[in-house]
Amino acid sequence: MSSPLKPIDFEALRKPQAKPVSSPTVEPHVRPTAYRPTLTVRDWLNVALICAVVFFGCLWLFRGSDGPGPNPGPVVDVDGLHVLVLTPDDRSSLTSGQNEFANSAKIADWVEQNGGKYRRYPESQDITNEEQVWQELRQSLSSPHHLAVLKDRRLTKLEIPDGIDAGIRLLEGFK
Repeated sequence: MSSPLKPIDFEALRKPQAKPVSSPTVEPHVRPTAYRPTLTVRDWLNVALICAVVFFGCLWLFRGSDGPGPNPGPVVDVDGLHVLVLTPDDRSSLTSGQNEFANSAKIADWVEQNGGKYRRYPESQDITNEEQVWQELRQSLSSPHHLAVLKDRRLTKLEIPDGIDAGIRLLEGFK
């Protein structure tokens, strides 16, 4: 009986068989799948530079304000408007406008008319007998030439404004 299977010609399998060669058709807008771009050192440096700019930009954006201008301080547990002006003992270091602001009754009147309390102290004056709020405001100011404005339990430290009108405009922001 003969076998229905054909014998396998192993010699023919070992010989390479020629296959027709056809060039692949690639559409101009589609890259071949074998193309994988690699990043160069320059590309990695650009990525690192962008990350550094974003990181330090965020740090700068969310930093505390140590320069001139409003510098929100800690919360003091008192309601209402309180204004403390701290002047140096030697007033010659103040500008004429700052001296005018510090000595003006208009500023004290404006604060009191708007429901607030106002105090002005020279740098060396002992205020241990004053209310606790004034002692805390005095301790919050590190140097003279500054004023502390406390409004609704939020403390803001500012430089003494240069003139009465500038001071009133500044304080109107705390109404």
